[in-house]
Amino acid sequence: MGLSGMDRIGERVTHDPRFVVALENRRFEGLPVLLFVILYDFQLKNITMINSTAKAQWNGVVKSGNGEMVTGGVPFPYSFNSRMEGGAGSTPEGMLAAALSGCYSMAISGSLERAGFPPQQVNTAGTAHFDNIGGAWTVVSIDLDVKANVPGIDDAKFQEIAQATKSTCPVSRALTAVQINVSASLV
Repeated sequence: MGLSGMDRIGERVTHDPRFVVALENRRFEGLPVLLFVILYDFQLKNITMINSTAKAQWNGVVKSGNGEMVTGGVPFPYSFNSRMEGGAGSTPEGMLAAALSGCYSMAISGSLERAGFPPQQVNTAGTAHFDNIGGAWTVVSIDLDVKANVPGIDDAKFQEIAQATKSTCPVSRALTAVQINVSASLV
């Protein structure tokens, strides 16, 4: 690995709060810093993430049928009425908005913490816009309305981090075909 590769690893690791804590506690004493960075980076790469699962069942024909989406053991009923006519129940598009809202809230929390501004609370509301485009039903965009309580940060820095987080949130990266709009404010 060339010097530029080591620089990238060092930059990524030194922005991780756990590395900063290790540096502050000097837990790497006796190891050359470069070796510690390599070992630490290896540990980060080998963190095993769970695979999330969901399932859905649809009963009957589209207009009079109904179904259930399940994730985390929690059922979310849906129907043509809930999806297309604003009736009670869930929608697949609402599940997308919820997934993006949850992921974005965690991602911006991490981004703020790494920047030295640990948030006290982040609330994100998502609205998925679903429309018929050229005969094909499409999730056109998802608007995120983010409200955060972040001591010590000014609005300009918060806006910078809020917009940058769109490209680091795993769900927003999965939804690259969907326009994601972020409106963020401090509370």
